[in-house]
Amino acid sequence: MPQDPGPPDRRQHLRRPRPCAIACLATDGDDAGQWRDAQVVDVSPGGVGVLSGRRFESGAALKLRFDNGSGDTAMMSVVRVVRVQARPGGKWHLGCRFAPVLGDKEFGDVLKRTKRAGDVPSDQN
Repeated sequence: MPQDPGPPDRRQHLRRPRPCAIACLATDGDDAGQWRDAQVVDVSPGGVGVLSGRRFESGAALKLRFDNGSGDTAMMSVVRVVRVQARPGGKWHLGCRFAPVLGDKEFGDVLKRTKRAGDVPSDQN
């Protein structure tokens, strides 16, 4: 008997694993204007998965700061939280949509400021 494949994946863009540290800023609420550390899980031109120590409501607008620490200028992007899931250790997985969807240049800038799973820093090659 074939396995149930579950609900169809509605994503329009392929997600790429890109674990890296970022900062996120709530645009409203009690802590609006306060930068918080977060972690990218994966990214596509349409959105980004973020692991955060703070729960944000679906529909919340956030600013994300991508900075690879190499001296490049940090990149800022606005996202809207579309999905929230509890994770172990008091963390929250936020499914976020870029507003608007990133073009080729902007997505390339995000990829430049993140790393792929399994990348080795250049000083360890």
